[in-house]
Amino acid sequence: MADGQVRNVSFLAAVALEHDCRMVVAEDVNLDGRLDLVVDHNPPDWDANTDGSHLSVFLNNMPAVGNFIGLAFQRRPGGIELNGTRIYVSCGGRETVGYIVDGDSFESQHSTTKHFGLGSATEVESVRIVWPDGLERIVTNPAINRYHRIPAPARDR
Repeated sequence: MADGQVRNVSFLAAVALEHDCRMVVAEDVNLDGRLDLVVDHNPPDWDANTDGSHLSVFLNNMPAVGNFIGLAFQRRPGGIELNGTRIYVSCGGRETVGYIVDGDSFESQHSTTKHFGLGSATEVESVRIVWPDGLERIVTNPAINRYHRIPAPARDR
């Protein structure tokens, strides 16, 4: 907010739960370019001896307000690990960095798909991928508003 304060608007966005929530992951579940929420939760009367936890998916149905680029990383059998991969997106004279990480969320893991919001930018100059072993790949002028499949390199190059 302009005044530096944070406002909880989850109820207004219809994503508030009165349950014990243990896991939240932001992921574009339906590949429409808008991040959705996946939440694991236990209702107030939950009994660990008889009940399983509940999984809710909150699809983002807000009007799209900008462009994006998505990168879906795929590990090859016997290939290098994806964890620790750095992704640099150059767009409009600025560079944004993202990382492939796992184990950084409570009781959840993130996928190897990365989503970068571009705002009103209409093109990406380049995407530079730095694999954990130091090998780099550069993709120039990738299309926006779509996901690109990026296979990880094999170990025996």
